[in-house]
Amino acid sequence: MKIFNLILLALVNVWIAFALPASTYEDSTFSYELSTSNKRAVITKVIDKKATAVTIPPFVTVEGQKYFVTEVDKQFLGNTNVQILHVSSDFNIYPNIVLNFRNFAFLGAYNLRTINLKGNKITASAFNGLYGLSDNVLIYGDGTQYLIQDVCFKLLKSWKLPTLKDYTILPVDDMKKDLFTLAKRVKENYEIDSNVMHDDNAAVVFALGRGSRIGIGRVYRNLALYMGVEYHRVQVIADKKSHYAWNFVSTPLNNGTWYFVDIYGNSKNLDCCVYNSDFFMHQNTFKWNILEKVYKEKKLAIPSEDNDDWDNWDKEWVVYNDRIGCEGGVNQYVYPDVDNFSIWIKGKVTVPPKYIFFYV
Repeated sequence: MKIFNLILLALVNVWIAFALPASTYEDSTFSYELSTSNKRAVITKVIDKKATAVTIPPFVTVEGQKYFVTEVDKQFLGNTNVQILHVSSDFNIYPNIVLNFRNFAFLGAYNLRTINLKGNKITASAFNGLYGLSDNVLIYGDGTQYLIQDVCFKLLKSWKLPTLKDYTILPVDDMKKDLFTLAKRVKENYEIDSNVMHDDNAAVVFALGRGSRIGIGRVYRNLALYMGVEYHRVQVIADKKSHYAWNFVSTPLNNGTWYFVDIYGNSKNLDCCVYNSDFFMHQNTFKWNILEKVYKEKKLAIPSEDNDDWDNWDKEWVVYNDRIGCEGGVNQYVYPDVDNFSIWIKGKVTVPPKYIFFYV
């Protein structure tokens, strides 16, 4: 009887071992770490060393059981030939599933050139989830704004700045002080770098910490929006040749009055320790003679063939309505740029739909 019980116990243990899903799993593309308790999967690496394009699926099926892919581990693309990474649009079928890139997920991804975020809910661990990407990378797709939202909330929290603050019920100076502090933080953490291929793309600038003046202006605008500034009160404006780019903000009590945010213009403006609006945001900077003088002195554009007629100089400035600057995707956030500066400043431009926040 005792021998029978021992044999039965051994058979039960063997049955349990085969019945439980394995802790790891491989398909033709990825290696996964599986959690049997919550049916979640982590992509640990790409096993197809010859693949140049891979797609992250929303789930893998092992022994008839779905395991939802919720995380991507560090260096999962290391020592591979992958140039294009897609996040499958099938993630959108499962609204409760969020895909997170862990710290240093892209470390060693030297060949990666394109990240197409087709899934709507993408996050990155603070703050190294996007670390390791090359200067040539392009980030785009419908999930880009959600990724930017996630990064913005984490940055604002680390900088001790508010999120989704209702400035419409507060003194105007509260908003100006926060915008001033935000500009200091952006200047401390982002730098102008012409070597970045897609330097106007806000997602790329967030990832690399470097980009163009327009790209950094978009970073500032996104951060301001998630800080609580109304979407139509913070803009990115640049000349068409991108020699100059600034942010402009208006306050709830001063409709029609815009303040000038020059993050990289005069360093002493942002190095002061005590807030003073005169140092940073100058009322009525939109006087025609100021920008006209800049244009004439720098000879940044030729409004007419004879180079003497400056009646149309304002048409050489662009209001960048697109928050991200993506090539493709994110159609609900791609608004036409405004080529006529004077029409925009007079408020005759159609305002885009109210900004939509995403929530998990």
